[in-house]
Amino acid sequence: MSVKMEDYSSEDVEDLLLKIEDSLNIEFKDNELAHIRTLGELCDYIVNKMELEQKDDCTSQQAFYKLRQATSASLGVNSKDILPHTELTGILPRKNRRKNVRKIESILGFNLPILHPPEFVTLSLAFLLLVSIVAMFFNAIAGIAGIVFIIATTKIANKYGKELKAKTIREVVELMTRERYIHARRYSNTYNRNEIENVVFDMFRHHLLIDEAELTRDIQLAQ
Repeated sequence: MSVKMEDYSSEDVEDLLLKIEDSLNIEFKDNELAHIRTLGELCDYIVNKMELEQKDDCTSQQAFYKLRQATSASLGVNSKDILPHTELTGILPRKNRRKNVRKIESILGFNLPILHPPEFVTLSLAFLLLVSIVAMFFNAIAGIAGIVFIIATTKIANKYGKELKAKTIREVVELMTRERYIHARRYSNTYNRNEIENVVFDMFRHHLLIDEAELTRDIQLAQ
């Protein structure tokens, strides 16, 4: 199925902008981006907005060494055994997986969103949400109660999910560079302006699933 920018609403883009704010440690004020029309304009605006020290270094490389050090220190794994292609199931077996991820996060100093509920749970909740929305047309109280229940259940499922979103250390590094860009760097008061456009593009690609061919600087953003 082909996914294009016009398939999304302005609310979808606003939700993604919140994730970009978190990753790059910036904040957009109300209507600050009202003049932005294209993805390229958004990237340029973000680069000019960032007030950090410019460093021409590689964030992915820094993220890898940070992750390797944190994993080795918290789990007692030999750092020489932690390579980009190392599979997570080998160092994060299902037993105590959540606990061990929390240990790694404690040393990293930030949340590492690599766990999620089983797919059947996610699909079941999505189906129940649809049923609850339809039920609102016949019994508003029952429909609202169903939605509240699903929201609470989703939070619990996300809190205790043990399924891995990434398969290898490399994929976790990619996630860190995209979702936790500033925190992934050696010094959080620096950034590499040459990387920011790729980070923003990756956010659109990952969260909105925009087709690769569609994702260009000229693509029009939903207004």
